[in-house]
Amino acid sequence: MDGERKEIFNFYIEPSLKAQVQDKLQRLTGDHTKGQLASLIRVQLRVFASTPDDKVNPLLLDAIAAEYEFSAKRNKRSNL
Repeated sequence: MDGERKEIFNFYIEPSLKAQVQDKLQRLTGDHTKGQLASLIRVQLRVFASTPDDKVNPLLLDAIAAEYEFSAKRNKRSNL
C-alpha cells in the first residue's frame, strides 16, 4: 500500500460464492460496506505475493491448477 494507483481487474465469480463470502465478511466484521470483497481479494493477493515460494502450501497450488483447468475447459465467452 505504497500509494500506487490501482487498476481495474475483472474476473468471473459465481453469485453463490460471492454471497457466501459477503455473508461471512458481515458475520466476522459486523459491517456490510461496499468494497469489503475487493479488499479481501487485495489482501489475499498481497499475502500470496509476499509469501516465500517455499512456504506456499502445495495444496493451494493444486487447487489453483484445478480451478484454472476447470475454468479453461468450461468457460467460453458465449457461455458466460
